Amino acid sequence: MGITKGAGLRIRKIYSSLLQPISRGALGFIFLGITLSLPAFGQQFGGIRGQVVESDFGQPIARASVTILDTPFGAMTDDQGNFTLSGVPPGIYSLQVRGSGYLPKIIPEVSISPGAFTDRRIEAVAEIEEMEELVVPGEIEKTSETGLLAERQEITSVADAIGADLIAKVGAATAGAAMRRMVGTSVVDDRYVVVRGLSDRYVNTFLNGGRLPSSDPDKRAVNVDLFPGSVLESILTKKTFTPDMPGDFTGGSVDIRTKDFPDKPSFGAGYTMEYNSQASFNPNFLTYNGGGTGPFGFRANQRLIPESVTSLGQSVLLDPAAGKSLNVTVPGDLEKADAINNAMRQMNPTVAVTNKTVGPNTTINLQGGDSVDFGPDQKAGVLGAFSYRHKFSYFTNAVRNNYDATYNPISKQGSLIPQFEFQQAQGKEEVLWGGLLNLAGQPSKDHHLGANIMYSKAASDITTFNVDPTIKDINYQQQNISYGERDLLYFQARGDHLIKEARNLKVEWNGGLGQSSLTEPDNRVFQSQYNSNTGVYSQLPQQETLGTLSADPLQRYQRQLTDNSYYAIVDFTLPYFEEAENNDSDFKTGFYYDYAGRTYNQWAGSYYYGQANDPEYLTYGGPTDPTGGKTWADVFLDDNRSGLVNPAGTPPPGNDKPLSWSLYDSTGTSGSYYQGEQNITASYVMTDFRLFKQLKLTGGARFENTYLETSGIPGNNSGLFPSSSGVIKQLDLLPAAAATFELAKDINLRFAWSQTLARPSFKELGPVITQDFSSSTLFIGNPNLQLSHANNYDFRAEWFPRAGEVLAFSLFYKD
Repeated sequence: MGITKGAGLRIRKIYSSLLQPISRGALGFIFLGITLSLPAFGQQFGGIRGQVVESDFGQPIARASVTILDTPFGAMTDDQGNFTLSGVPPGIYSLQVRGSGYLPKIIPEVSISPGAFTDRRIEAVAEIEEMEELVVPGEIEKTSETGLLAERQEITSVADAIGADLIAKVGAATAGAAMRRMVGTSVVDDRYVVVRGLSDRYVNTFLNGGRLPSSDPDKRAVNVDLFPGSVLESILTKKTFTPDMPGDFTGGSVDIRTKDFPDKPSFGAGYTMEYNSQASFNPNFLTYNGGGTGPFGFRANQRLIPESVTSLGQSVLLDPAAGKSLNVTVPGDLEKADAINNAMRQMNPTVAVTNKTVGPNTTINLQGGDSVDFGPDQKAGVLGAFSYRHKFSYFTNAVRNNYDATYNPISKQGSLIPQFEFQQAQGKEEVLWGGLLNLAGQPSKDHHLGANIMYSKAASDITTFNVDPTIKDINYQQQNISYGERDLLYFQARGDHLIKEARNLKVEWNGGLGQSSLTEPDNRVFQSQYNSNTGVYSQLPQQETLGTLSADPLQRYQRQLTDNSYYAIVDFTLPYFEEAENNDSDFKTGFYYDYAGRTYNQWAGSYYYGQANDPEYLTYGGPTDPTGGKTWADVFLDDNRSGLVNPAGTPPPGNDKPLSWSLYDSTGTSGSYYQGEQNITASYVMTDFRLFKQLKLTGGARFENTYLETSGIPGNNSGLFPSSSGVIKQLDLLPAAAATFELAKDINLRFAWSQTLARPSFKELGPVITQDFSSSTLFIGNPNLQLSHANNYDFRAEWFPRAGEVLAFSLFYKD
């Protein structure tokens, strides 16, 4: 007689009730002997596991019954067709599979070995019955990996996708985090998409098929970290160009798809707390007095440099040469000195970093929706979602090197000369939250309508401390305070219609408008050098000089950007044949319009020293000073060290220059303002034609007209630019051809060739000079830039061994 674990438990219970007089030690010994023998009995059993799929298409069959004949063992398959039967005695059995709509199938002579599972992949044959018409309302869940692979197998382009199932499984908090899981796609700084090694210039990003605005000041790149992972249905990355896609496509095209409405009432909520070993509860987390994002990031407007300061301009906030010549015996000079002093006192005095302890990272997700049926094939639904994330990150002992490049035109040799070799520490606090409202309707099975509105906000507060210890006794130091907020508001409407009266003509349309903005208020850069022998701080020399242009070591700056966009797309698809077996051969044409407008505004102020005859304020004692170990940055803007140190206006004895460290408007050095406009109109023709059963050809061309203009105020450097604007007007013909050869029902060979283009960004085309203040580098626009073109060659071999699985090999070349 076999004894199971359950029997062992029952034996213990019986013995406990009947043999109370027996000592507990003896009873424990008896029970221990029984339970130790159980694993040996358990090893006598085995099991069967596997998957049930369709014999024709290899798709999984859900809720199929799998039983072992003449035994009580049985199971139902899950949504992926998988099943498991365990605890089966060894032997030879017959397996029976039954599924709704499929012929019963018996698999004889299935061997089960002790202590092991037998794997089986079972193909079920569909039960065919002659009838008038059969309507099958169900379909593979398109957000599942199986559904996405089925879409990929049929799509014309070389493509990869990731769905909501995997996004949730890997815990991706944003679209950027999810895209790291995609083959051939990477994400830089959590926000910039790189496809096949090509960056933002060669990658376009869409939301549900519509172009998105950008909030990046340096490029027209969509920040993919603005999209919470909880609202995503899937992300599709196409890597070969077809004429129905925008032409700025050398690297790839990313389509972020949001969730549709559910078929039944649903609500979900989630809360996650995360511990970061480097940041959470670390008392050395790097920040500054008054720093932090707050719970929702609404701090930019409170931190802006007052307009009463930025509006003064260089007529009051004088350049260093004019500031040093101020003389209080001249009434006008004293008035200017008072104005400079008042401006400085209105600004936040903090320019130094400090430390504090921060808590864990937190994430909150809420989602709910429902749908209503109004009749046969008529329904409407709504989905709402909200996501919130608060995150801290910290690192130290990083390395950031600055180099100067030299080039000898005679020898044609160049070299890099180290300028600074910084050891870097950085603390970063981030808040990302947003919501999505999605409305959808189906007036009939041939007509679908949808609309969604999305808002997302991201705030980041970054504190950086750089030290260069490579020179003996001298430490170069750089303290950066950077705060920024990005906002995205987006509205979209779309629809698709099948017009059977017009030979099954399919019409798809999509339109939307959006605004993306960036505000970086009162960011600060403080660079100095510290002599460890003397314990004295002094000013760091200017970092970069280009003719008369320079990046100052002591600066405050802010910049604001607004990007507005709207677009309209309409596509028409007409099948060549009405027979079902030829319905993947069709002719397609369409029209496209895309507008983007950008406004960029920047203000910068630098500190200079007005009292050349008084060196006391040019240095600071530093950590060895009895003031308590403060750095120069801690006291730099104290009232007794900056501005009018003698408010009465009386200069120190023998000195008629009343200003100590003072602020001047350096905006004109690096340009202050530009605006850009881009209009793209396009039309295309293309065809998909199945030449024979195994070969499908795709070809066509896109006509794309570009108007791109950036105009600006070049500041004090107008001599560098012959024009106040950069303009591109150009019409391009972009052909494409592709072939898909079905070597077998589960193997595809794809070949593709196309021509695409790349456009300069607004900043690159503008006749302005902008500055990256954190690295003290200057960027000069070029109004003479033109579009660039590329030839793209692609090959991919795909094998789909079973539902939900794919093996692929790809080659590409771009010229």
